[in-house]
Amino acid sequence: MQTGTLVTRRAFTLVELLVTIAIVALLIAILLPALGQARHAARRVVCASNQHQIVIAMRSYLHDEPRLPKLTRQLDAKPPFQTNKQLTVPWYLSSAIYHINAPPNEASSDYVNFGVLWRRGDVEDIDVFDCPSQTHAEFTLGNDRNPWPPQPPKRLPDDAEFKFWNDVFSSYNRRLGLSYMRFDALEPGTAIASDVNYFPNYTRTHHQGRGFNTIYADSSVQWVNDPWFFHDDPAYEDLGFYDTVRHCLEVFERLDH
Repeated sequence: MQTGTLVTRRAFTLVELLVTIAIVALLIAILLPALGQARHAARRVVCASNQHQIVIAMRSYLHDEPRLPKLTRQLDAKPPFQTNKQLTVPWYLSSAIYHINAPPNEASSDYVNFGVLWRRGDVEDIDVFDCPSQTHAEFTLGNDRNPWPPQPPKRLPDDAEFKFWNDVFSSYNRRLGLSYMRFDALEPGTAIASDVNYFPNYTRTHHQGRGFNTIYADSSVQWVNDPWFFHDDPAYEDLGFYDTVRHCLEVFERLDH
């Protein structure tokens, strides 16, 4: 009678199991930052693509109109920017899509600035105005502070930074005064729009504070990472209305090349 051969299988020892777990954990630690970088790079590409579509829409608009839409229904800073009278633009609306008028004048609320491009059909997808890396609620579409589609006028909580009403804002801001400039006469290196970047606390809400995209008059979109835009100057806290507008103009002058 033949006896069967007993086969024994060797199991992992505790030490081997711990080593395997450690190796897997190490690989995860190495790969996760790389995955995060890849995700950030993808969002940066989408943002640049959005801005390409915006500048194409601006050029399409100018086939029919002599100038770009104003920042508000009435106002934009007017060159040569030498007097306060030429700086009466509400600078914080340079990102506006829809401008809310407080009651009882809400009937005059309307699409402005970037919103005019969307209403005309020069931009078909409203998400073109929404940067996927933006983290600031007031510049991200589709929340209580920045609703889409536009909602009836609603007063925002007191902790709102400058939006008293639920205006709809883009993730991008336009150069002040551009409504009065001949687009085709601008130098190719003139910056015309960018990620929201007038002050460091807004610049850092884009792309993890690593830089931002800027649209130029030659239709290019370029990545900017200048430490000047990330420097918190205590003097910003004391700027009055007109000095704030002058600062906003200085920002785009620095972006020119």
